[in-house]
Amino acid sequence: MTTSGELERVLFLCRGSVHDGLGHVIRTRTVARLMSAYVQVRIAVIGDLTTRTFLNDQGLAFEVLDEESEVQRVLSRYRPQIVVVDLMTLSEDIFKAVRSQAVIVCLSPIFSHLKSVDIVFNRARLPQPLSTDGHGPLIRSGPEYIVISSNCTPISEQRYQNNLFREPMAVAICMGGTDSNNKTKRILTALREIPRKLLFWVLLGEGYPHSYQELIDGMKGNGHHEIILAKTHNSMWRVLGECSVAILAGGITTYEAAYAGLPSINALETPDHLFLIQDLIDRGACVLGGVSSEASTEAIVSHLVRLEQHRQELLEMHRRSRGFIDAYGTRRIVEDILESYPNLLAARA
Repeated sequence: MTTSGELERVLFLCRGSVHDGLGHVIRTRTVARLMSAYVQVRIAVIGDLTTRTFLNDQGLAFEVLDEESEVQRVLSRYRPQIVVVDLMTLSEDIFKAVRSQAVIVCLSPIFSHLKSVDIVFNRARLPQPLSTDGHGPLIRSGPEYIVISSNCTPISEQRYQNNLFREPMAVAICMGGTDSNNKTKRILTALREIPRKLLFWVLLGEGYPHSYQELIDGMKGNGHHEIILAKTHNSMWRVLGECSVAILAGGITTYEAAYAGLPSINALETPDHLFLIQDLIDRGACVLGGVSSEASTEAIVSHLVRLEQHRQELLEMHRRSRGFIDAYGTRRIVEDILESYPNLLAARA
């Protein structure tokens, strides 16, 4: 392991692909961009070329790795003193190789080696302690450590009210940058049965692998709804800023929505992920749309029908989200890493 107390090189290691999604890449990009103002930074993405769209023209050195075994080569060549990981899994051998060389910082709320990293940053309070003997990682958790993309801007109350009471009400559907399971199609098909006319903005990321035509066909049989398919990247929040409510997957975008003041209905993959948005549910900034495919679809329809008929409730959700999240989470993370590095290094000597 590098023993110099002078921090010079930081490697960001994440996953991003059509299969894994792109949220980790976007968060990594945001933190790496600020970190690069202080030290030398490089990003290594385990994934596919889809990720290049999010990293090109960012002024950051990066490479895309086909296999995680290539991480060994990057470590040998770059010799980082800190590795910032933003992924959910990593093999035991590769993790040991990283740990033998560098201090490990984790940005992902779910990681297979979370108990063995040096410091964890998490947007939500962890559901259980990572250590019972005091020898686990340092934990920095809570809304003050939420990473908000620079493209996400708050929606003023006046603007939100103007949009909220227009007809038809605009509803965004965003199931992530890839949506490999095509939850978008399942949700759209269910929403076509809602009797009141709605305007659906369907946001599809760079990695969306399914047929656009199938989404349009899924709405056939109920012609009173309007549907707009939008392939978005940096302009996502220009669209979301004009909507009254968003149907989301409970990831980073759910927190960005709360920061912006956009109420959301969230469909989760598993009950284990509920803790990630529990603070926002308790705050009243978003609602849960279920945790299984069938249950979540039924709950989403039920919530949306109710909220469309009682739009004042959406306005209250918009107001309750105000002030809960600020735009300084990224800076807090970077400053904490820089300040903590000497002590973390000494603790491992």
